[in-house]
Amino acid sequence: MAEELNLSEQRVNSIKFNALQKIKKTKYFRMLYLEMNPISYYPTHDLQRIPSGNNFNKSSPVERIVLEKQKQEKQLLKKTLKHIKSTF
Repeated sequence: MAEELNLSEQRVNSIKFNALQKIKKTKYFRMLYLEMNPISYYPTHDLQRIPSGNNFNKSSPVERIVLEKQKQEKQLLKKTLKHIKSTF
């Protein structure tokens, strides 16, 4: 995609990150997020950036919960994006 737009990969990732942040700030996204996750007692983590090693158990219950939360957030982003597109 970066080549097609004649942009660096870093710039494309930056644009993507900024767009996701804007979507997450919408009232619709927050409403859906609170509906699915009324209370959250742990911060979100980007587990893809955690180096795999002997000290990190990839099948831990905490990791499964965090991965499930990330999956739910992706679904919410898709719903929010569809909602935004339908309003235009």
